[in-house]
Amino acid sequence: MIVQIPVNGEYRWQRLTVKSLWTTKYKNYAGVLGHFKDIQDEMVRRGEDVLEKCSEDVCLIF
Repeated sequence: MIVQIPVNGEYRWQRLTVKSLWTTKYKNYAGVLGHFKDIQDEMVRRGEDVLEKCSEDVCLIF
């Protein structure tokens, strides 16, 4: 998912990748791992930085 989050006082575009973790024996939810990759430069080049204006802490684009 592509999100815009505050980083060092300014909003920056990030690609968020997450994976849920499950136990093998009982197949219970165990947690989640996530990774943000900064894609600000790519988004600005594509002109998509104007699609969302944030008024909250996080903006989502699907």
